[in-house]
Amino acid sequence: MKTIEIIISGGCVQQVINPTDCEIVIRDYDVEKTDAEGDPRCRQDSEGDWYQNMIFPPHSS
Repeated sequence: MKTIEIIISGGCVQQVINPTDCEIVIRDYDVEKTDAEGDPRCRQDSEGDWYQNMIFPPHSS
């Protein structure tokens, strides 16, 4: 499966429309108002920084 990865820091995603056969993975590093350690959607990257992982599956026809 093809994957498109989008990394966000200092901004916010308003909407994601995925009309493709690709999975879209968004890493949002703006988690300072979130309990990142307690939120199952949050992970740490190789640098130890927390991010929220959002996955938008491929569009199904």
